Amino acid sequence: MAVLFASVLFLNAFLLFWVQPLFAKMVLPVLGGSPSVWTACMLFFQAALLAGYAYSHAGLGWLGIRRHAALHVLTVWLPLLVLPVGVAQVSAASAVAQPVVWLLTIVATTVGLPFVVLSATAPLLQRWFSAARTGVSDPYWLYAASNAGSMVALLAFPTLLEPSFPVREQAIIWQYGYGIVAALLTTCALVVIRARVPGVPSPLEPPEASAPEPAPSGRTRLGWLARAFAPSSLMLGVTTYISTDVASVPLLWVLPLACYLLTFIVAFGGYSGAVSALSRRLLPRVLLPLVFVLLISLPLPIWITIPLHITGFSVLSLLCHAELARSRPGVQHLTEFYLWLAAGGVVGGVFNTLVAPQIFTSVAEYPIAIAVACLLCVSREQFQEAWNNPRRLTRPALAAAAAAALLVGGRLAIVPMIPMIAMLGAPVLMGLSVAKDSARFALTIAGLFTALFIGNAVSPIEGGQQLYADRTFFGINRVRTDPDRRHVTLSHGTTTHGAQVMGDFHPEPLTYYHRESPIGQVFATFGSTARSVGVVGLGAGTLAAYVQPGDSWRFYEIDEAVERIARDTRFFRYLDRCGAQCSVIFGDARLTLAQNTVMHDVLVLDAFSSDSIPMHLLTTEALQTYQSRLTADGVLALHISNRHIRLRPVVARLARDTGLTALVRFDPLAETAKGYQASDWVVMARNASTLHHLSQDSRWKPLQADERLAWSDDFSNIWTELR
Repeated sequence: MAVLFASVLFLNAFLLFWVQPLFAKMVLPVLGGSPSVWTACMLFFQAALLAGYAYSHAGLGWLGIRRHAALHVLTVWLPLLVLPVGVAQVSAASAVAQPVVWLLTIVATTVGLPFVVLSATAPLLQRWFSAARTGVSDPYWLYAASNAGSMVALLAFPTLLEPSFPVREQAIIWQYGYGIVAALLTTCALVVIRARVPGVPSPLEPPEASAPEPAPSGRTRLGWLARAFAPSSLMLGVTTYISTDVASVPLLWVLPLACYLLTFIVAFGGYSGAVSALSRRLLPRVLLPLVFVLLISLPLPIWITIPLHITGFSVLSLLCHAELARSRPGVQHLTEFYLWLAAGGVVGGVFNTLVAPQIFTSVAEYPIAIAVACLLCVSREQFQEAWNNPRRLTRPALAAAAAAALLVGGRLAIVPMIPMIAMLGAPVLMGLSVAKDSARFALTIAGLFTALFIGNAVSPIEGGQQLYADRTFFGINRVRTDPDRRHVTLSHGTTTHGAQVMGDFHPEPLTYYHRESPIGQVFATFGSTARSVGVVGLGAGTLAAYVQPGDSWRFYEIDEAVERIARDTRFFRYLDRCGAQCSVIFGDARLTLAQNTVMHDVLVLDAFSSDSIPMHLLTTEALQTYQSRLTADGVLALHISNRHIRLRPVVARLARDTGLTALVRFDPLAETAKGYQASDWVVMARNASTLHHLSQDSRWKPLQADERLAWSDDFSNIWTELR
């Protein structure tokens, strides 16, 4: 029986955490590959998990174990009526108008019912297992089996399932897998319904038949909720950070979620006390470097930042989950315990997905979650002891005050940048000096992040000044001046998306688009004959500087906030000068290009957000869509500058598989005074003769492909292209 129940839980969890990245990948292209797609999907999955746990808890309380098991036998077969999972063809404009509402509606109507039913299984089977008198007094070890199935699914999806099966085939396989789990769940229910132990009162009777356990107190329940909230919020914050700066792909979604589940497995594996002690010893060593990186706010290589953030998040989550495992109740309150855990996960999802984007113009929820997690892992007695002896709070207060003074001094140009970064190490190291005192350490971390928010709230009097910031589903856009106050720039994440000389009423193209850049040469060569031009990605609208009389330009942009910024003449005037010759089409570029019949003489692909790649825009299917919107002698230009990923081989394989001629040119010219930045561009055409003038320039090189597979909607491998 132990093997049966553990196997069902493993397979059930495998299906649950297979369908999450599967569905998110299905819907990702509709919303432009935004990292927020995964965050919003996770909000629904957490809410569905809560609904499943509530169904288990309420059903057992109202019906008792035997009758509820009979009901569940009927319920578990209903989702087969709505399978397989799929996303219908939609209008790009309707999806981006209210992306969160649209996405939550789609996921609820497609995968909602089977997900809720499967979510109810973990607490139900543990309660059934305990009631079946198998001789095992603590069924919580089954929770570890469930989380193991979840983690295996998350690791298998990007490494085995995604490369081997198209999403449509995966949906069919998932449907058959659900049928198998439904049959096994029916078997478990029949076992429990028929279970009898001679001479012993049946455990299947209503709860009043056995001695009741004391109900958890309100403070205990609130502690469960809070300690489940913090790791959930942390997991979403880490995922958003990684996806925004690299790429929004399942491989980078599942890494934090797999670590999150691994901490559950370890914490509930029977050694919660030892796990809590170990994580407390590790916490200062992994968290203080992370705090320092967040304080200095400088971009670092991904081989440093990803391990740093993942490690800090994992240790904090392990500590919270170990505390949860230590406070778990007896079997009679098992389903309520899981209900509060699921509720905490939902609160974390709501905070990160719905609340934070409305009240913050930065990813402030991430450091807030770190501080909250540290504070939640301190007992009331430890806090009381610290407050009763104010001298013990001296170091946390000094650390916060020193960090705030340095950060404010840096913003006001009182302290030079390099010395400020070096001196910030001192208040961070104060945290190490109080590491053995959980209360003082947690207060030090909270104080350092308070200093960060104080520093960010101060407007600099020298150097780059932020003029405007806006946060949407698709990211955070900032308008700043450069340190010399010569240019105003638009940035998304860590990447500039256009600049203009301040106060210039007839702006020249700058950054990657200046006249001597590769794209400048493209328009110098083809501009006189290109009457119809399409640009995927608006940015500041810089390319509109190349519009000539009689031209018709269309910008394909997914974020309406970007157009508002580009049309605001306080910042940029490229679109203003272009006038009626330039229009902006909202929606994901692949969908809007496919739904429109306009043919372009030149089509420019420049749709990266930060250094993150919308992967669905660099597949063979995407390239075929671009081809279908090019005239016979049309030119496709792709901006492939990227700090983290080598895009030349990716684009070379696409050109090979679609039969296009491709040339590449790297422009190393980076002159800060002029506002120029280095860039890498590829141009493609159906006929080599179309690119004849460019091929005569030695700076343009033929793009050679290797033997590996090109990216497609069903296959991509980002790890092989990391720098």
